[in-house]
Amino acid sequence: MAIKDKKDVSVLVEAQVPEFITQEHPKFKYFIEKYYEFMESQQVYFTGFTFNEDRLVLDSTDGSENAGDKILYEDEAGLQLESDRDTLGNANLQFLIGETLTGGTSTATAVVTGTKGNTLAFIKPTNEATFQIDETITGGTSRATASLANGISANVFPEGSIESFRSRGAIAATRDLENMQDIDKTNEGLIDDAWKKEFYTNIPTATKTDRRQLLKNMKEVYQSKGNESSFTWLFRSLYAKEDVEFYYPKTDMSKMSHGKWTLDKSVKILTSTANNINLFTGQNITGLSSNATATVETAISSFAGSLQVTELTLSSVVAGLDADGTLGTFRIGEAV
Repeated sequence: MAIKDKKDVSVLVEAQVPEFITQEHPKFKYFIEKYYEFMESQQVYFTGFTFNEDRLVLDSTDGSENAGDKILYEDEAGLQLESDRDTLGNANLQFLIGETLTGGTSTATAVVTGTKGNTLAFIKPTNEATFQIDETITGGTSRATASLANGISANVFPEGSIESFRSRGAIAATRDLENMQDIDKTNEGLIDDAWKKEFYTNIPTATKTDRRQLLKNMKEVYQSKGNESSFTWLFRSLYAKEDVEFYYPKTDMSKMSHGKWTLDKSVKILTSTANNINLFTGQNITGLSSNATATVETAISSFAGSLQVTELTLSSVVAGLDADGTLGTFRIGEAV
């Protein structure tokens, strides 16, 4: 998700509201600021919230593991507690507002702008990376950790949400529209929800292939559909199988003679290098270097991978003499 240079609306409210609002209705101004802050933020769902705060560990005098829960306080002695939060008794303790969260896998960062219970936090991204489901996020100040989880199955987010662990406010979603159209930056939830229906309906969601790369090469995939390349791609994408072998029954099949004692002769040319490929049928062609001649009976185009090739079936093939006096037919690489 791109971080825009434009300022957030919430930080502009202070300078835009009339002065009497600030003086006479400060709570109303505060409400407007928080409203736009909410619209600009993202809401993430997490589980397994864990504190990582230093605490005093009591050593026993007799070597036992249980040292009790008493500390001897002597005159003029001081104890500095790192946190005054009740980390054991308060079940709704959360990340600190204003601290930076960092994704352990994605390295995405965001500032906490609000919290709800102990499973929801409102955040504003601060870099280009995007959080991923199931990754661990860590608070920069509190050092607390949690794992981003599926909020749809927990009935926190509605069915059909683009992402299961995150929702966006209206302004935040609008700012992400450009990135949603970029296959390299959009989230996988949108790929499966929207683009899959249009480009690869029959490919399972739980597949081995990188769906971003799949979409980039989908045109070539459909162009090669039906040949060996397409089947190789299918097994590589769905089953991560690289060593695919092909067997054609006709290889071991006996074929009765049908009384045709001639063998078709043909040449293949790159369709993109030909002028008026549809006019070849019925025409006489001549090899520019071999001087061989022939009559084109049919011209059939097909794809070999991403290349379009036209096969010219020939009749009345006559060998020719080249510049060196060598007699021969059409050669690989020559123009006709």
